[in-house]
Amino acid sequence: MLRTRVITALIGIPLLIGILYAGEMFRMGFFSLLALVGLYEFIGMMKQAGRPAPVLPALLLVMAFLLVEVVAYPLTTLLFITLLLAVFRVVTNYPNTSFDNTAMVMFFAVYIGVCLSYAIKLSFMEQGFVWCLLAFFLTWASDIGGYAVGIKWGKHKLAPRLSPNKTWEGSLGGILLTSLIALVFFSLTDMVNLISAYALLLGVLTSVAAQFGDLLMSGIKRFFQVKDSGHIIPGHGGVLDRFDSFLLVVPLVYFFLQYLG
Repeated sequence: MLRTRVITALIGIPLLIGILYAGEMFRMGFFSLLALVGLYEFIGMMKQAGRPAPVLPALLLVMAFLLVEVVAYPLTTLLFITLLLAVFRVVTNYPNTSFDNTAMVMFFAVYIGVCLSYAIKLSFMEQGFVWCLLAFFLTWASDIGGYAVGIKWGKHKLAPRLSPNKTWEGSLGGILLTSLIALVFFSLTDMVNLISAYALLLGVLTSVAAQFGDLLMSGIKRFFQVKDSGHIIPGHGGVLDRFDSFLLVVPLVYFFLQYLG
């Protein structure tokens, strides 16, 4: 398993960087695809748990939030159409499509659509490639720091009901490494004139956000009683398994650059 994960990372990371570097339209396409595949995986987990959900309203909801900043259309109109379709589906297919299942998939559609809409906004900023790369660097630093420190010194459980293997020591390790990466990044680049305290603050906030995103997905998988969200990425599971932390990191990076950058 570890060998497969390493091989996938060695191939996948350069490919990801290449897509990000290719231009803003490639970045937008990539993040839109992530959202659609992530929604597909979530609906798949629901079906596996015997919880059928309305697909079309959830799909429209994702696309509404993803593209609202890119395509000129009235969002409120599309949202009403989406809600109308969801109500129609529940009423005509009840009890096979229940209220709680509909609410569940609509919430997740909003969650993944809103979070990745900030990745698209980041993509269209000046130096969008670098900022998207920063969001990934911070996410990976939190994951690696948390894993390395947790394996070595982890003793006190962080959230045993959601993820039994995560520890407070690992959480602190993730925060420290992410803060270091943020500090080094802004020290080596001159694109933003940023004091060290703000860089460290970004590291702390994004690591905490990354861990909450990870824990949320752990809770979702535990609720649906599945090990992985999917199998599209060898050794890593699905898109939601690999990008769960990134979902909450990228909006923070965007807001940070908007208000403190």
